[in-house]
Amino acid sequence: MVALPIFPSGNPGSGEWLFIIYKQQLMLVYYV
Repeated sequence: MVALPIFPSGNPGSGEWLFIIYKQQLMLVYYV
């Protein structure tokens, strides 16, 4: 699985949500 930071233009709320998911995936990658 490849985790990439995605920021859809015109929807900053969704961008923050995706960024949180991105950080969580990074943590999982580091822990694993």
